[in-house]
Amino acid sequence: MLHMLMNRFEVWENGLTSLIPYREWIIRSRVSKFFSSFANNVVNKTVLEIGSGSGAGARVVNRYFFPKNIIASELDSRLVETAKRYTKDTNILFEQQDAAILKYKNNTFDAVFDFKVIHHIPNPQWKHCLNEVYWVLRRGGKFFIIDQSIESFETLWGRILRLFFSHPYDSLYTKQEFTEYLKKIGYKILLSKQTHEYFVIVVEKRTPCCQENYLLG
Repeated sequence: MLHMLMNRFEVWENGLTSLIPYREWIIRSRVSKFFSSFANNVVNKTVLEIGSGSGAGARVVNRYFFPKNIIASELDSRLVETAKRYTKDTNILFEQQDAAILKYKNNTFDAVFDFKVIHHIPNPQWKHCLNEVYWVLRRGGKFFIIDQSIESFETLWGRILRLFFSHPYDSLYTKQEFTEYLKKIGYKILLSKQTHEYFVIVVEKRTPCCQENYLLG
């Protein structure tokens, strides 16, 4: 599998019962702040979340956007089981999947969500992940991204985080590199924001599916 597994601390922290409500609150506040204007694009639609962790993101998306159904994919089987235990929503399906090798058919989803997952994936597999999301999205579908770049870990707080979290720091992309690759493979940037901790991007799949040879390269 290409997607980097979390270390023991990260798995423990993701599944800690006392932190799950806080994690949902954090995601809900960011979704409300940055994605509210796109909510109507997701109502009664088919949604994918990559790197679902303990399921907080999928639950927030379900309650905020009212999609028809959500497939929440996660590489680590321990977190898949944790998410299942804490999720009562019957329209959310948790599956073990590698975000860089998605096994869904092309043009399956109307929206895809990433809540700080892609920065776990080493270079060049993070590009494979963006390619995979491109293919499974329908034309006009939205990709909602809240993630981190190497700049996030060059601050004082970011350097402290390096002590606890396993990320491919030596090959981690910059935000500009990440954004330019999104545009190169056929996404249109609809929103781009930066905070001291993370960046927020919303893109739309605009280019017809005619770039297969390029994307597989």
